[in-house]
Amino acid sequence: MADEKPDQRRTIRIDGNCPILYSHSSHVQWLVGMLANLSEQGICFLSRIPLPVNETILVQCKPQGDARIPRQTCRARVLRCHSASDGYYRVACLLIPIPRDFDNGLPQRHHPGILPA
Repeated sequence: MADEKPDQRRTIRIDGNCPILYSHSSHVQWLVGMLANLSEQGICFLSRIPLPVNETILVQCKPQGDARIPRQTCRARVLRCHSASDGYYRVACLLIPIPRDFDNGLPQRHHPGILPA
């Protein structure tokens, strides 16, 4: 379409279709969602419940053998949450950098939003 804007992301986005676990302030336990895509700076997934914008959550990818998707736990901030098909919500999040001194002052080997396993 002539009206479509080109993707202006600085990093590659990997489409995925694997389960993720996520947790936020109003739920003590992990909830299950489905990964839509992942990049160095963000993650997008389907959730059964709406998540508040600017909420900080924990997200854990469960790649089930897909080598493109890292097995990781990250802190993320909800940027958008919109209704999707079949009663799901599409949640877009920005990965939050972890302070440099989180792991005894050592630099992180991967994205700074990734927590140690």
